[in-house]
Amino acid sequence: MKIKLLLLLCLIIISLPSCSSSDDNVQKSIIKDILQQISIAFSMRDLDTIFSFYHTNFKHNGNNLDAIIAVWQYRYNNYQRLELEIVDIRITGDMAKVSLKARFNNEPVIVDDNIIGDLTYFFYDIRDWKIVGNEFEY
Repeated sequence: MKIKLLLLLCLIIISLPSCSSSDDNVQKSIIKDILQQISIAFSMRDLDTIFSFYHTNFKHNGNNLDAIIAVWQYRYNNYQRLELEIVDIRITGDMAKVSLKARFNNEPVIVDDNIIGDLTYFFYDIRDWKIVGNEFEY
């Protein structure tokens, strides 16, 4: 009986890291889906959908949500298409950092965090991942 209990305990311990890894993959998939929805919404000229993914306390490089709305208005007025390629997603607790490449229309790929960085910091807020910027305080 003790041997069976010990074996069961060992199996549980061994399976715990795989559950965590599996959950990380699910969370990464959710973040990828958000970025894909943003790309589609941009092509559909739907800024409201894009802003729905931003946290109300967004702050990136000193810019709050109002400033990022102006950035998206500029993008909207100057480009018709946005392609996002996710290079990597790192999740630490309730925060995530996305490395990505972006292309507006057919222009050269952007990898500069100062230009496209407003899309790269996420926070898991109760039940949803939200874009928060690199200076988010919670």
